[in-house]
Amino acid sequence: MAGRDFLFVFGGKNQSESVLGDSSFLSLDQRHWTEIPVEGAAPAARHSHSACSYQGGVVVFGGLSREGVPLGDTSVLMPTERGFHWERIAVQPPPVPRYSHCAHVVGDRLVVVGGVWMHSDGVPGVVIISLTMCSSMEFRLDTVSFHSGSSAGNQHRLFLVVMGKRKYTLLFKYSV
Repeated sequence: MAGRDFLFVFGGKNQSESVLGDSSFLSLDQRHWTEIPVEGAAPAARHSHSACSYQGGVVVFGGLSREGVPLGDTSVLMPTERGFHWERIAVQPPPVPRYSHCAHVVGDRLVVVGGVWMHSDGVPGVVIISLTMCSSMEFRLDTVSFHSGSSAGNQHRLFLVVMGKRKYTLLFKYSV
């Protein structure tokens, strides 16, 4: 596995709108789908979740379940000598369940921005999840209701968040 680049695909929806829970690896070097052993219990089927590169594997957060329920769980797919292994991270306190959010890994932290939840008041703000300490901190955003957004991070720990139909912009500095 060392020295090879893969695109990892997990979950989503198919053409008949069924929510998926399978995973696939696309070899970027060889340009074809590749079978790689994956051990451990995979996260529940979902779509509208985030998946970010982390320590040679992937961290998956949130999304919308088959039943249409927002999820707030965190799982990590870690490399092993033979392939990969799923590990669920029991984050305390549990992050607000959400879907259609943005996420970035900064060091050993997953920074999750915005998204959609099932409460009528406001929107999910920013949650910072420590992937090593299994802890989280939520930060509320004082904005008008919005649905979509995007964000970008860089090596200087600066984030630009652009959200919703009216394009609210928030720039903040995050220190590890």
